Amino acid sequence: MGDTQKNEENPTQPDEDKQQEEPVEEEVREEIASELSLDPEEQSDLLDKLTKREVERRQELGKAIRQKIEWREKAKQTSQKEESKGNTQESSTDVKATIREEIERMELEKMDVPKEIKEDIQRVAKLNGQSVRDAAQDPYIKHKLEQVQRSQKNEEASISRTGKPSPVQANLNEPPKFDYSTEEGRKEAKKWREKVKQQGEDRA
Repeated sequence: MGDTQKNEENPTQPDEDKQQEEPVEEEVREEIASELSLDPEEQSDLLDKLTKREVERRQELGKAIRQKIEWREKAKQTSQKEESKGNTQESSTDVKATIREEIERMELEKMDVPKEIKEDIQRVAKLNGQSVRDAAQDPYIKHKLEQVQRSQKNEEASISRTGKPSPVQANLNEPPKFDYSTEEGRKEAKKWREKVKQQGEDRA
């Protein structure tokens, strides 16, 4: 009877007792791997990060619960009631959403596409309620990626052409007039004769 009365006064006491327990990392890791269908061997790094974050979250939650219980006991002793100042327990849905967001962010970072395309993928994923991997296959994203790749190829081709100009052929029928009275003019005439000679050898 006494236990029943205690549970009626504190209906959340069993949950609070459980939440105060120190989380076991291996158990948390197994839970996350099972919930998100992750491979513990192939996705070990991702699983380690998610496990560390979840363990820290549960530790903070346990700390908040213990503090809440202390406040409640003090309120009973002094016959005072304090209003709760916020919900200290995240819902399971919120936790899963946070983990999925982290996975999506890491998937996006691994994609070998320009930054502006990553931003487009993120927008399409959010708009259509799909993963970034699926959004990357969207026809709009593929079209944008083709445009960027085509533009990059054109720029590279333009730079290549600019960097390697075609040699100017000397006109054998219309030799230029040189000022043989100056040293510079004589040098230009010598260069022209060498170019004519070179063209003749190339043609031969």
